[in-house]
Order: sequence, then C-alpha cells, then structure tokens
Amino acid sequence: MGHNIKIKVNDTDKIIYTDEKWLDFILDQIMINAIKYSKDEGNIEISAYEDNGVYLSIYDDGVGISEADLPRIFDKGFTGSNRSEKRSTGIGLYLAKKLCGKLGHQIFAESVDGKFTKITIFFPKGKLNKLEE
Repeated sequence: MGHNIKIKVNDTDKIIYTDEKWLDFILDQIMINAIKYSKDEGNIEISAYEDNGVYLSIYDDGVGISEADLPRIFDKGFTGSNRSEKRSTGIGLYLAKKLCGKLGHQIFAESVDGKFTKITIFFPKGKLNKLEE
C-alpha cells in the first residue's frame, strides 16, 4: 500500500487440482517477489487460461530480470544482478520450483530487464499429487 501498487485479477475462475497448503506457499513466494521488485505505483496482474490444463500467471511491471540471470532464477541461493539492493536469500523461487515439481506442476518465467517479470504455473488436467507433511 505504501508504494501504491495496483493488483488486478482477471479470469481466474478455473478449477485446478493441487495441495492447497503448498500452493499457498508457492503463490506467497511469487507475490512477495512481485511486490518487492515492483516500481512505485506499479501493477501486478494475476490471470489464468486453459489449454490442456490451467496456466496461472503473475505479471509485474517492475525491475525485470536480465537475460543472463533468467535461466538461473530457480537455482538455490541465486539472487540475481538486478536485485542486489533488496534483501533476498535466493530460496523462495527455488522452493517454489521444487514444490511445483513434487506436485506435478510446472513453473516458468519470462522477463525483460527493466520492463516486467511474469511467472507462470501450469496445472495439468486431472492430475493431483498431495505432499505429505
């Protein structure tokens, strides 16, 4: 709220099969990053569409990720060159990717340095993997 970030949710009334608790954790990690690296008065958009499953995307018009860093953002401990002034551990997206794999989902990122970042999770049709505590 202090940075006047606008959040817009579009067409997310899709049915998916997943472990609710772990999906909450994954989405928290993605949203924390989207908020942390958004510009003042920036925008975050959450949307979904269906195509042999459901794709859920979280887009922010923040600092973006360099082309060189993009393939490594899900690596354990990787914090990236654009994000050095922010407090980060490089663990959030790593754990999100690990959990997506265990749940049978896919997670991937698109970004342009200085323009935007979009993280998408793919939920295959009719497949449910629950993680044990």
